[in-house]
Amino acid sequence: MAGSKAEGVTFAKTPFEVTTKGFRLGGPIIKNKLFFFINAEKSSGAKPALDWSANKSGATGNVSRTSYDSLADLKNFMKTNLNWDMGEIDNYSNKTAIAKLLRIACSGYKNQ
Repeated sequence: MAGSKAEGVTFAKTPFEVTTKGFRLGGPIIKNKLFFFINAEKSSGAKPALDWSANKSGATGNVSRTSYDSLADLKNFMKTNLNWDMGEIDNYSNKTAIAKLLRIACSGYKNQ
């Protein structure tokens, strides 16, 4: 859940998505002596890399004072003089993927 107000100031919501899927399974191997447990989880998501947009015609939300044209000029300079591509200037996202697996087995448990 994300809000759009802080101390009475309204701001644009940053779109993001997160998906988590998983399962768990456990049970006895030998009653009251040995059991197994396995848990797996996978999370993935995407959100804008920046909360700000370059200042250009039609920009909405959190708009930077830096113009899109200035950023494009800087990108061109870096590519021409340093052979380094800065990547996208605007509207790109950070994508994440996390996978976890946990397996536990325990023996010697005595039920009193």
